[in-house]
Amino acid sequence: MLNCISTIISEEGFTALWGGVNLAPTILYHTLTPLISNLIPLVIDRVFNISAEDSPVLYSLAELGLDTLDLLIRLPVETVRKRLQIQIQAKIPGKRYETVVETRKRPYAGMMDCVRKIIQEEGGAPARRRTRKRDGEDEDGEPKEPKKPWYGYWRVRRLYTGLGIHLTTNFALFAVSAVTKLQDDGDDW
Repeated sequence: MLNCISTIISEEGFTALWGGVNLAPTILYHTLTPLISNLIPLVIDRVFNISAEDSPVLYSLAELGLDTLDLLIRLPVETVRKRLQIQIQAKIPGKRYETVVETRKRPYAGMMDCVRKIIQEEGGAPARRRTRKRDGEDEDGEPKEPKKPWYGYWRVRRLYTGLGIHLTTNFALFAVSAVTKLQDDGDDW
């Protein structure tokens, strides 16, 4: 651990231990995650007036919806945090941090710069309307692009990396929870 700390100080400077462009997204992510997960039961109980004892399936549905909303809020922050984490700027001339995955040549300046650059550089071209439909071709006679998910049209697809697997997990947990509650409650369903 001491070798790690001394290497960070020698290569990135003393401020890299507590600061840098990664501090804000890390604090935001680790504040949002417990805050939202602890607020979900309160919102279901007090705002929606749904009790887990009275209507377990409706409670599970509300929990599924709010967990999905949690993903839509948290995933972009997590993506930005991870992008900024792998962006190490060594202060030793000529020494460069080599990553296994491809990274951006120019470093991000902060959270908002990271979001803006991800949308601009990786979001793809904005969706355009097709006037004439032919099988496999667009109006220019070129092959059609595959259909994009709903978040692909807003050019924020790269901010939601892993959304599909997270949603699948949410639905699986909902199904398991519903079946478990059905077995526990018996005739109450």
